[in-house]
Order: sequence, then C-alpha cells, then structure tokens
Amino acid sequence: MRKSLLKAWPYMVLLLLAGILLAYFDIRFIFLIKENLDAAFSGQAQNFGTMARRLIMVQLLIFPAGLLVVYLRGLVKKTAMVAMKKDYLRGLFKKSISEFKSESTMKYMSELTNDMNSLEINFVDSLMEIILGFTNIAAAVYVVVNVNINILFMVAVMFVFVGTVSAALSKPMEKLYTERSVIQASFTKYIREALSAFQIIKGNNLMERVRDNYTDKAEGFLAKSYDIDLRSSWISGLQQLLFMTPTAALMVYMIYLTKVGMMTVGGVLAIANTLERLIGPVNIIMERLPKVVSSVSVFKKLDETLEETGEENETVELKGFNDSIEFRHVTFSYTGDREIFEDLDVTLEKGRKYLITGPSGGGKSTFLRLLRKYIPQKSGEILIDGIPLKDIKKLSYYKNIATVEQEVFLFQDTLLNNLTLYKEVSMERINDALDKAGLHDFILNFENGLSTMLYDNGKNISGGERSRIAIARALISGATMLILDEPFASLDYSTGREIERTILTIGGITVVNVTHVTFSENLSLYDMAFKVENGTLSDNSTILRNQEALE
Repeated sequence: MRKSLLKAWPYMVLLLLAGILLAYFDIRFIFLIKENLDAAFSGQAQNFGTMARRLIMVQLLIFPAGLLVVYLRGLVKKTAMVAMKKDYLRGLFKKSISEFKSESTMKYMSELTNDMNSLEINFVDSLMEIILGFTNIAAAVYVVVNVNINILFMVAVMFVFVGTVSAALSKPMEKLYTERSVIQASFTKYIREALSAFQIIKGNNLMERVRDNYTDKAEGFLAKSYDIDLRSSWISGLQQLLFMTPTAALMVYMIYLTKVGMMTVGGVLAIANTLERLIGPVNIIMERLPKVVSSVSVFKKLDETLEETGEENETVELKGFNDSIEFRHVTFSYTGDREIFEDLDVTLEKGRKYLITGPSGGGKSTFLRLLRKYIPQKSGEILIDGIPLKDIKKLSYYKNIATVEQEVFLFQDTLLNNLTLYKEVSMERINDALDKAGLHDFILNFENGLSTMLYDNGKNISGGERSRIAIARALISGATMLILDEPFASLDYSTGREIERTILTIGGITVVNVTHVTFSENLSLYDMAFKVENGTLSDNSTILRNQEALE
C-alpha cells in the first residue's frame, strides 16, 4: 500500500518548494521589520516610505504563497488517499470469493474507513506537517544566524530542550488519547448492541432496564472522560510552562545584549517572532514523527489483508457449459472438522432442473460452495465437460453461472443498469429476459419504464419483484446454469410458487435449487431431486414421482 503514495510525491515536492517560498517571504518580512525599527531608533528614517512599500509588497506576496501551500496540501492528501483507496479496492477485488468470505466483511469496512482515516491523519497529514516544519526551522535558524550568531548556541539548547520535553510529555498524552478511544469504542459498541436488539427490548418490555444500563454506562463514560480531560489539561499546562521558561530566559539575555550594544531592538523583535516559528514546528515534529513511524504497522496490516493465501494454477478458459458437471469421489471437510462429504458422486446435466433439499447442517451450503468454486475439494474431482474445475479460471467460470439468493442485491441506479449490470446489451435480449422472468407487466406500472430508479437496495419494490429482477439479470448475463440458494425463504407462498414456476419453465438453462422450501404444485417440473444428509447426497426423486401420481 505504501507504493500508492508514490503518486502523490510530485505534489509533495511542490509542497516543499511552496513551503520554502512561504518561509522566504516570512524571513524577508521579519528583516524588513528589523530594518524599519533599527532605522527609526537610530534616527535614520528618511527612507521610511520606501521600506513601508516593501513591507506591504512582501505581505501581499505572503498571502498567495500561503494559499499555494494550503492548495498543495489538499492536493497531496487527495491524491494520496484516492490512490490508496483505489489500490486497496483493486487488490480486494483480486481476491477469490473463498478468500474474501473467509474474513469478516466488517474487517474490510474497518480498513476502508478507520484504517484509511488513521493513515490520512497519522501519516499523510503528519508527513506534510513534518516537511513544512523543517522549512520553518531552517528559516528560523537563518534569521538567528543573521541577526546575532552569539545566541545561536542558546537557541540550539532551547531547541533540544523543547524537543525533549515535547517527546517526554507526548507519551502520557498519547496514552490518555488511547484510553479515551478505548472507552469511546466500548460505549459505542454498547449503544450499537442495544439498538440492534431493539425488537427484543420492545417485545419483552426491557426498556427501563436498558435505560438504567445506558445511564450507568453514560455516567461512567463521562466521568472517565472528564478525568482524562483534567489530566490532559495538567500535562498541557506543564508543557506550556516548560516551554515559556527557556523562552523568557532567552528574551532576558537578548535584552542584556541590547543594553550592552551587541544587539538592536529590531533584532530582538526579529528573534522573538522567529521563536514561534521554531518552537511550534519542533513540537509538531516531535508529536507527528512517532505517528508516521507507527503507521508502518497499519500499512503492513492492509498489505496482509490483500494477500491471496490460496494456491491456484488456473489455466483453462471456459467457453461454455455444454454437457455436464460431474462430482467424482469428492471428499471435503473444513479444517479441524468432520468430513462433510465422503466419496460424493453426482452428475448434473445441461438443461435439466434439480431440486436439492436436506436438514440444516446437512451439507447443502457446502455442496453449493463446491459447485460455485468457492472452496476446493479435499480429494476426488469436479469436472465441467470433462475439464477439472480447479484448472478453470474463475472469471470464465463465473460468466457461465448465475445465482439467485434469498437476499438480492440491487444498486441504487436505474432498473436497466440493475438488469444489465452496466454492460451493453441489445433490447431484444433484455425484452426476452423480461418476458421469461415475468417482469413486463411490472415495468409497465412505472412511468419511466426501464429508467425507473431503484433506491436503497430496491426498497421501493417488493421482494418478489427483486427476485424476478435477479432472474432476468441472470438470463441477460448469458449464464447457462442458474443456482438458487434459498431464494424463496423470505417470500410468501404464492409469490415464491409463481417465481419458481417461472424459473423451471425456462428452456435451455440448467437449474440447481438448494432449498428447504418446496412448493408441491411445482415438484413435477423438476427432472431430479436429491437429499443432502449426513455427508451423503442421495436420490430423492420419489417425491417428484409421487407428486406426478397425485396430479
């Protein structure tokens, strides 16, 4: 991920140059003030008008130079963060589905939000602060050397003292901030859990208990937060006191030098103005440098997340599914678990309709994961038209299969884009898919037709319509196999039955329906039925024949 930052380095160099330019104008302004004061105190102010014009001119130049620094800082941040997020997403989508699903989605969300925000503040922002800090320190040293080199040693000692104090006090401050972050996270987690259990709380009349718990936790959080703020204030106050002490000593020394004629009043003012440009950057550098260093672990964490741990040697481009999918003596078990399948043999022929049922935990989901190439079998072979599935490139395989699940995902976009998934597709093909999915009447109800917007994952349409859109999407994609993964579990009986009938009457496409919900009226439309239980997949087609006999 650190390589992503290389895209921002040209702007970082420009930022450094802009910082140098701004520091130059600041120095020039300080020296002009010094010259004006020295001329005034010496009674040689005949060129006062000229020097005043110079002051105004330099001040006017400081303004655009400052704006340039602000603009380049924003450009550096934008370029760096966009590059990192794009590269992270690019790496994430290179992962196989099995690799992706092996991690919690919340982990990826956390890395895209919390970790990226951390890098923005602790690395990118800090790096810019450090770069600009060094330009200010260099400018301050230049002023000191040119005003009175005799105080350079004292300023250097002050520099070391301020840096040491800042480093020493930043550790307890960082500890307090970490403590606050932990408390905040714990309190936020409690609130999230309480809101997630809203239905249970309301249904079981637990509101008063939750309110009491919330009050206790809120009071505890606020008390702890107040204690942290109090300690933080003491540390900040001590820090300011320790910074002001050497500053005051330096000012006294410069007044003495002025009294004995070794320094001018203008020189004192110049050094006084310069101290702010010295102490501030030193504090910032000492505070920000540990954050930059600590960010290395965040970069490492992101890189590890994007690593593909599976060993793959996929060489075959699948052009199409023409004959059959065979499971030959397939054995599978999860790590450290009992075998889910042992010596599994089954053949799925193109164009036929298969029903797969079984109890929860019996292996239905595992069978689907094997079929969808999400996980590799432990032994045996899975063949697509005689070609080992493990040798087939994932993307070419996924082009030939489509899935309709219980939860259908829809983009917040037009109905057309949700159907075509942003691909160029002929209207003839779209209309054919709409007809087969039973969506024509649904579309006619909308004034804008296919241009109708779907919002919030399709919340403005019914569950049955969402499922039909998923079917039409599969048909438009040209998939030759349609996998149904509990697609009717959340639909009412009538809607589920009609959608299943729609699917089973589509010709030329293989259908594998893995479900615990069956509709007796549609059983005769299946060619075969299997039951998955106790690591075996057995022929259960008698339920189809029994239904045919009833009809």
